[in-house]
Amino acid sequence: MRRSHGLEYKLSDNGAAVLCGIGSCESDFIYVPESVDGYTVVGVTEKAFCRCEQIKGVVLPSSVRSIGAQAFAWCRNLESIVLDGAVEIKDRAFIGCDKLSKVKFGSALETIGEKAFAYCPAVTEAQFPDSLELLGSGAFEGCRNLYNVSLSDNVRVIENGTFYGCTSLQKVSLPENLEYIDEYAFAYCISIADMNIPSKTVINCEAFFESGNICLGDKVS
Repeated sequence: MRRSHGLEYKLSDNGAAVLCGIGSCESDFIYVPESVDGYTVVGVTEKAFCRCEQIKGVVLPSSVRSIGAQAFAWCRNLESIVLDGAVEIKDRAFIGCDKLSKVKFGSALETIGEKAFAYCPAVTEAQFPDSLELLGSGAFEGCRNLYNVSLSDNVRVIENGTFYGCTSLQKVSLPENLEYIDEYAFAYCISIADMNIPSKTVINCEAFFESGNICLGDKVS
């Protein structure tokens, strides 16, 4: 596997390493190795690349399980990232990445944190693996060009403001076992014309605030 040199890592006594910054690396496309000096790279630390305008692409190995809070926040030129091994993406990890359009999730992903991909206008589709269980509040808030979303069968709740202000959103595939859609989950999603909502799903009365013509019937609580 290709690897980028000069990146900063923090090594621990248990044989693990975490990526913590750009260091002296001059590349705009970063390839992270599975190991550094015999230490397995298992994560990206909080704010590791926050506001780093140098990077355009990142490929992380399957050994990387955790993406820290604000790890790539406001990376204005980041266009793509490969997250093959990530189990958790923490709060605001990619918030404000203006050019981010290609995100590859792996089959182990379980958690996407609060506002993790908020205000990423280049994101147009979100296809999640079956392993996903939690999609945090405001996870895709303000993604104004997002038009197609397919949620995994293990998601039980769509949190507060998850897709708030996704004005281009048209296609949403909901899991059959969805239990609850929280307030403002789809607020201002003005392009939604229809949605197949499972019969047992309970919907907060503000879930579709100022959105499309969704017929909710007696589902609202």
